[in-house]
Amino acid sequence: MRYIKEFFLYHKKISFFFFFLFFLYFGAMLSGRAVESSAHITPDYPKEEIIQIFLKEKINETDYKKILFQTGLGKAAVDQLRETKPKIENTDYAQYTAWMLKIETIQESFFQEIDFTHKANTFISCEETLIDKDGNRIEGIKFVDLEDGDILVTKCSRVYGWRNGHAALVVDAKKGKTIESVVLGENSCIQNINKWKYYPDVMVFRLKGASKTYRKKIAEWAIQNLENLPYRFSVGVLSNKEGKEGTIEGTQCAHLVWAAYRQFGYDLDSDGGKIVTPKDLANSSWLEVVQLYGVNPNEPWK
Repeated sequence: MRYIKEFFLYHKKISFFFFFLFFLYFGAMLSGRAVESSAHITPDYPKEEIIQIFLKEKINETDYKKILFQTGLGKAAVDQLRETKPKIENTDYAQYTAWMLKIETIQESFFQEIDFTHKANTFISCEETLIDKDGNRIEGIKFVDLEDGDILVTKCSRVYGWRNGHAALVVDAKKGKTIESVVLGENSCIQNINKWKYYPDVMVFRLKGASKTYRKKIAEWAIQNLENLPYRFSVGVLSNKEGKEGTIEGTQCAHLVWAAYRQFGYDLDSDGGKIVTPKDLANSSWLEVVQLYGVNPNEPWK
């Protein structure tokens, strides 16, 4: 009789376990649909002419704000584009035309109506990707020239109804390389930046007031110290966020970016909590906007 009771008790536990897993999966499906619309925000205002602003000898804060809302480009990117404006010599307008076309293409992409789908990357999480009318993956953001040390953030990764998002650190802008802690079960590694072009929203940030050389040093330190670390979502809760005796033994996407900058004295965790999230990075007062895509310029991630 005792063995019979144990048999039924065992199967009861197994049944409960599978019911619990089904409940988690079903809950993920329902809550996921509820937040799916926030993966991309298309401007609800008209597109306007902006090339003439770029051609001004000097531009003011009102000009910068208008460009931001028309292209998603922050002050750093605008100044960078203005510095690279070709000089018109004689009747050779090829480079000048290409320069204007680059700006117009960024603006077109910023206003373009898009569609997207989602795919699972773990049992309880998924990420969104842009698709065309035939369901083929397509590119969205048209990146300005990125620099080593730039930070990429997207909302387009979620667990249930929580948009945990994803983050990466640009470590070789010329070759299009980032360092990322991607998903549970995989170690942090060097990735190709092209995958970021398929997200329905992307935010690019840069350390305020720091030279290009200094930001490159941060990227180099990240490669030397933060590559091939195990993914640990609980870092900061079950272990010290700073690492054990200064050594990082595990990380996750936002924590990796935070750890690189923390090494140089910058705490990018905007709410100062135990866990660093991509949202914390996006709201850091140490960072400035380089480029936004698929988010509200007034509130990139609030």
